[in-house]
Amino acid sequence: MKVSIIIPIYNVESYIAKCLHSVFNQTYKDLEIILVDDCGTDKSMDVVKEIIRKYKNDFHIIIEHHTYNKGLSAARNTGIKKSTGEFIYFLDSDDTISNDCIERLMFPILQGNHVDFSIADYKVIGTNQIYPPLLLKEGIIKGNINIINSYCKKEWYVMAVNKLINKSFLLKNNLFFKEDLLHEDELWSFQLASCAESMYVIQEKTYFYYIRNNSITTAPKKKNFDATSTIIQEINNTINLHKLCHNIEVYNLIEGLKISTFIKKYRFKYKYNLYYIYKESYRNRSTSISLKQLIQTYPSKVLWEVQYYLPPKIGYYYCIILIRLFYILRYGL
Repeated sequence: MKVSIIIPIYNVESYIAKCLHSVFNQTYKDLEIILVDDCGTDKSMDVVKEIIRKYKNDFHIIIEHHTYNKGLSAARNTGIKKSTGEFIYFLDSDDTISNDCIERLMFPILQGNHVDFSIADYKVIGTNQIYPPLLLKEGIIKGNINIINSYCKKEWYVMAVNKLINKSFLLKNNLFFKEDLLHEDELWSFQLASCAESMYVIQEKTYFYYIRNNSITTAPKKKNFDATSTIIQEINNTINLHKLCHNIEVYNLIEGLKISTFIKKYRFKYKYNLYYIYKESYRNRSTSISLKQLIQTYPSKVLWEVQYYLPPKIGYYYCIILIRLFYILRYGL
């Protein structure tokens, strides 16, 4: 069974060679490598062309060129549309994978397990910061309730990379990436978890995730906060679509996202129309959890929940006061 490895390329001149060599050294050979040129300004594509000359007779390699820079989501979507493999694997062009990565992800499928996707662990390089690990035990997980709950509990990671996805399942559920959006993986992985009925977990680290000084996540700006507002709105849409409104774990995930971004906006002195964002995005919700259930399961969220019982303007100032109290109690600010 063929695996399509999709690699968006944008200004990775210093890293792309190492990435490609890790792909061409895979022990699993039934591969299609799709390289999407997203119109960078460096010599990334010159490096690519030099390397693929050595491997063009051994692999099916496709190069797709965008006419202008469209971003990571659009590049991945282009790769999906051009792919012919039964399975899809996303790889970022400044990262690498182990030589047996695809073989390990394909192994349970070749053994007869029909799953919507398989996932393996990863290693972070370039920072001492702790990233969310893969906490699930090795083996198959069945039933959407188990998959969405494990995702909401952060038992598997947000990144789209290092997941081997059944292409038929992906297309059936329209799991394309939302374009022109920062932190697109946060939305996409929630959508994946919301519709998957089966997944297979491999505990080995098969992906090497490099943190660079110019990473998107290094310095929060207005566009980061705007992206989070869009993600919250889209997650609400997904909750309605898949009828997840009474799931307490889904509630905890999305309300936790709202709280964390409110805290960041306070910390970084967000000066834009925060009330409008609160009213249109944060105030709008699709979950429906009783206070009794909340007290029993996530009592720490009760104070946040109170805002929904207040008029919007009062609820907004109530949230601001909560955040200020949080900072006073935690940091003495």
